[in-house]
Amino acid sequence: MRKFTVIITILITILLALPSCGAASINREEIVQILESGFNAELQISYRNLEIAATLTSPKVGGESIEIHSPPSLAGLTANFSAGTPTITHQGLTAELTNTDIPLTSALTAIINTLNAARSNEIAISQTQNLITAKGRGLSGNFTLTFTEDLTLKSIEIRQINLIANVTNLTHIN
Repeated sequence: MRKFTVIITILITILLALPSCGAASINREEIVQILESGFNAELQISYRNLEIAATLTSPKVGGESIEIHSPPSLAGLTANFSAGTPTITHQGLTAELTNTDIPLTSALTAIINTLNAARSNEIAISQTQNLITAKGRGLSGNFTLTFTEDLTLKSIEIRQINLIANVTNLTHIN
């Protein structure tokens, strides 16, 4: 009986210790550091009734750009969001965009607004066993950024404008 009590005591001690062995708590600064680190990523954007395949480039110093690969009618179009007036380039022609040319609810602007808001505004972070979510509010509405356990960005969601961007092939750049 004494051996049984010792074994039960050891098992209870191990079980009580298990929750503390889980993933470490993630804070806002870690999320911001990832978003400011500079990266390229493929985006599969669902926006209203439109499916868009694109590449997002977000360098450390700013000046994000999104190049569209599909649908065919938009393929080759690149939107550049550097400090100052954003531009759009297609087949060698570049035009400056003002806020009236590209509304805040457009998919490309909404993605950039969301990333900027997550870098500079308050975000609420929650963590499940294998996903981390960062929720906040930006110019384009309430957003949710989803990350894997190793802090790889997996998706950007802005429900008010019916936008979901799944993120794949994320690589860090200098």
